[in-house]
Amino acid sequence: MDSELLIKNNNRLFKLIPLVIFLIISILYAYPLFQNVTYGGEMDWDQFVFWNEAARQIIVQFHQIPLWNPYANGGNVLLAHPHSSWASPFFMLILLFGSVIGLKIAWIAHLFLGMCGMYFLARFFKISRLSGCFAAIVFMLSSMFTLHLTEGHSEWMVMGFVPWFVLCVLKAESSKKHFIGAIFFLSGMILWGSVDVLSISCVFVSIYIGLYSFSKKNKTVVFLILIFWLSFLVCAFKLLPLLEFVKDNPRTDVEEKEIINLDLLPKIYLSRKQGIFYEQTKWATPYKQIKYAGQNFKYGWHEYGAYVGIIPLFLCGMGMLFYFRQHWAFCISAIICLWISLGNGVAYSLWDILRKLPLYDSLDTPSRYALGVVFSISIFSGLGLSKVELFFKKRYCSWITVLIFVIVCIDLMAVNYPLLGNTFTIPPAKIKKHSEFKQRYRSLNLFPLKSRSSMYMTLLSNSGILASYEVMGVKQGKVMVEGDAGYKGEAYLSDNNGIITKTNLTPNFIEVALELENPDMLIINQNYSNGWQAQGTVNSSESYNGLLSLKVSKGKHNVLFYYFPVSFLIGGIISMVSLIGLLFLFFKKNLVEAK
Repeated sequence: MDSELLIKNNNRLFKLIPLVIFLIISILYAYPLFQNVTYGGEMDWDQFVFWNEAARQIIVQFHQIPLWNPYANGGNVLLAHPHSSWASPFFMLILLFGSVIGLKIAWIAHLFLGMCGMYFLARFFKISRLSGCFAAIVFMLSSMFTLHLTEGHSEWMVMGFVPWFVLCVLKAESSKKHFIGAIFFLSGMILWGSVDVLSISCVFVSIYIGLYSFSKKNKTVVFLILIFWLSFLVCAFKLLPLLEFVKDNPRTDVEEKEIINLDLLPKIYLSRKQGIFYEQTKWATPYKQIKYAGQNFKYGWHEYGAYVGIIPLFLCGMGMLFYFRQHWAFCISAIICLWISLGNGVAYSLWDILRKLPLYDSLDTPSRYALGVVFSISIFSGLGLSKVELFFKKRYCSWITVLIFVIVCIDLMAVNYPLLGNTFTIPPAKIKKHSEFKQRYRSLNLFPLKSRSSMYMTLLSNSGILASYEVMGVKQGKVMVEGDAGYKGEAYLSDNNGIITKTNLTPNFIEVALELENPDMLIINQNYSNGWQAQGTVNSSESYNGLLSLKVSKGKHNVLFYYFPVSFLIGGIISMVSLIGLLFLFFKKNLVEAK
């Protein structure tokens, strides 16, 4: 019995070895990020840190649900913003450690989680442990993951959710916990605010699962549809306000045409000089075309680079050669994603077709669909190495496959390190914090050669900024900043028919006490939105020159404005009912047994 127990414990320890390997890789990868632990990142990092810190301040300082963001664009939505991530379980890291350090920890956590997910997916396909580890590092250490995050696209962290989502969908028909797991990971993409990874994953996974279900003649595709619907219901508290916001503030800067020539593909997937390309394009004016080797880029190299290396690509070819019959669905899915990623650079552009779908018409940058290509390369490279491993195992030379793993791991880390080392160079903010909130800045960028904005620093000063970096076409009213000739304060009367005796401004609630000799219009120096309601008078809040306002009669009044959109209420009810239903489904067997 003792020997059997010892063997069982040894097997358990052996199974933990891949996780230990991923943990070591994650720590080594993290070193450049934490050299200056409190330093902020360059380019788009400012806006993503800002959105997270705004939510954190609203929760910690005001004890409110982060629904409205008074610090950006003269007042803007927060929960409903496509890139808002505070509803994600990983937001706990931001609450505990602050936005700068919290996002760095979340980055490494997603890296580790993604490697684990790809490993377990590889094991599902009967790939050996070593080759499964190989597939994991090819996927998560590809320059695609690092380039997007060094540019500041924190939403790309959930790239680490994709293999988990695929694995759970594949096992959903036979396992209740995996069915719910698929909902969890898809919901995680939605709640992290990852518009791009979510939209790409929906396309890639739908194609793959459709083909896989057809080949296996099972109902996996039916379960995928159920997972989509239930995930959207679980996230209704965010999705309904988001859809309302997007409808009222459609994106206006979307460019339909993007041409990527086939001769660029070797640089994307095989060139080890990702850092050089990145430096050449990093400081470009947003949306300015960059010309390199006869190829025009609309964006920086972070939108194109997806280095995997020659060895994984060679092993990918081997995997396709020997295992095409079993995994042709991955091959077709990768070809379709590659076709989309070329944009208008090929005849019969699939990108043009995709953009005719609802919501996809507001997306741009087809090159991001290389995610599906890298995913498939990772799986096939694991299969290819598994074949090599089997060949050498018969000749007692299994150490050769270990050597291949180590060489590729070092190669991928060597490509990523130059990118990681030059990202967090902005020192902690040294800016005065005001005790009273006001719209103080029309625009501000303290690091114009390193960042697109300084929204985070204005937030720390307890100030609003009008010209904050924004991808959506937010409708801005006639918001004034302190120092403007017409500035009358954050709450004022249109015709001065009385006095305001008290003003208390918080993100979701604004209290104003006033005495009027004649009827007047009370105006709040923030943008109007349909979610704003008013108490204290018989009138309803309305828009006045695009600002939040209220008609007030003669006399003394205590007015309370509060932001609570109906879409959030309805979505919250739907989410709550859906969650209760899923919990009942999860514990149903136990409940039946208890009876």
